[in-house]
Amino acid sequence: MLENNINFDIFECQEQIFYNTSERFVVVPKGRRLGATQGAALLCIDSLLDGKKILWIETIQNNIDKYYNRYFLPTLKKLDPALYQYKVQAKELTLGKGYIDFRSAEKPQNIEGFGYDIIILNEAGIILKGQKGRNLWFNTVYPMTIDYKAKVFFLGTPKGKRAKKDEHPNKMSLYYELAFKGGYDNPDNKHPDWKCYRYTSYDNPLNNQDDIDEMAKDIPASIRKQEIEGFFIDIGESQIFHREWFEVLMAKPKETPQRRIISIDTAFKVGTENDDSAGICIEKYSNMYLITDCFCSKYEFNELVAKSKGFQANNAADIVLIEDKASGQSLIQMYKNMVDFPVVPVKPDGDKLSRAIAVTPFFESKKVYLLFGWWNTMFIDQLCEFSGALDTPDDIVDCVSQGFNYFKGFNYGEVKPVTTRKVLKQSESVRGY
Repeated sequence: MLENNINFDIFECQEQIFYNTSERFVVVPKGRRLGATQGAALLCIDSLLDGKKILWIETIQNNIDKYYNRYFLPTLKKLDPALYQYKVQAKELTLGKGYIDFRSAEKPQNIEGFGYDIIILNEAGIILKGQKGRNLWFNTVYPMTIDYKAKVFFLGTPKGKRAKKDEHPNKMSLYYELAFKGGYDNPDNKHPDWKCYRYTSYDNPLNNQDDIDEMAKDIPASIRKQEIEGFFIDIGESQIFHREWFEVLMAKPKETPQRRIISIDTAFKVGTENDDSAGICIEKYSNMYLITDCFCSKYEFNELVAKSKGFQANNAADIVLIEDKASGQSLIQMYKNMVDFPVVPVKPDGDKLSRAIAVTPFFESKKVYLLFGWWNTMFIDQLCEFSGALDTPDDIVDCVSQGFNYFKGFNYGEVKPVTTRKVLKQSESVRGY
């Protein structure tokens, strides 16, 4: 199959998706860790050797270099280094007479309309969400396929069958519509130019089956169909947190907490199009976790700084976790320069849904309680309304995922407990949330 003195192994589903499909549009809803991204990278290298022009669309700009180093570079190193070049600033890989333009769905305006032979939409379930996803496909990418007859691969775990509220209320998501066009739920009437393959996490022979079984135990049953089996699930099946998991305590335990952390998720600007900023405080006891405080609202940056500093002063945490993106980067620098408590920057790994799913066992096992406060309803509502299939608020959810993944043992850096704390008196507290 491959020439130019390079060989690599692919497994059955990669062979089917990337080499044995005659249709031009190939939609692949899949379980996690199928190996589709790796298979796409190998296809690209193989095609570059034949002089093909390729467009690779990724979810966020930060993933591009990471994916190049992880999926492309190990194979490229088998070639003469003089044959290929990766331009970091331009996000372009050239190999022989072929090239790949790597672009981010964050900035559709940078996806220029050159003629491509192959187009890869990696994490299509995320890229195609909402009205922004529809605009990206219909206004930017799809027109590129008309004149040059590009072959297009849509790869990704489904993100629900129904559309986001800002897109089509009570209608189907674009990723599902394209899969349907290729035969998903519609095998007898598929479009002749479209093909849909659904694969599960078990279809990757390199995956340890026991590891997948273990992962499945930690995922709610309805979400398991999406995350492991690659099904598009309906909105009614996609709830991750359940109200019966939450219990409110009127007072803290008499026991001294073993650890007290604050988890903050930041946004930068005020406006209906922007996310809220949120923060929670979690105390760890010998046999339970207690969420003692929460805020969530839109803030200008200077307001966010004051809010987060006041929140820490009122709650006296041993450690403050701040998501390392957007205004969080400025907050982290400010904290390091101006405060004397440990601040740990956290770079999110994976999408919001997978991070939330990872911490649901804490709640399902009834190990997490809420301290009575005005914020209880807001907190419970947001967690219980959060869904991989809807564009629901998720800022508190992100704080919860970040905080409990810390307790789960994620490596956020070495942190020593603080032995001295300043606790503001009620009259000094900066509330307003």
